[in-house]
Amino acid sequence: MYNELALTAILDDADSIEEYEKQALAKTANLDADQIIADSLNNLGYVRKLEVLKGINEFKKSLGDFLREKASNNGVLTAEDVTTFFAALQNKRKGQQRTTFMPPDNCR
Repeated sequence: MYNELALTAILDDADSIEEYEKQALAKTANLDADQIIADSLNNLGYVRKLEVLKGINEFKKSLGDFLREKASNNGVLTAEDVTTFFAALQNKRKGQQRTTFMPPDNCR
């Protein structure tokens, strides 16, 4: 019956969700985060590269400060704390975008 309806893939073990998950895990195991970032930065202009790197450094510093503060106070990190942290970070970014002039990439 499955052959008649061209549904043989349903019975194929190589076409299971588990197989696709294994393939995805194998692909991600070979990925290097630093290389991915470097490749992504190569596609950006100089000004954009600096902005991205500055943003990454600000995020790392803010996250580190936040985690150190939580560890020194009570050591318990809740989902609400994380939500509050990212909301504050997003508000800070919105404020920076309103006050920062961004020249176009082709500006020399």
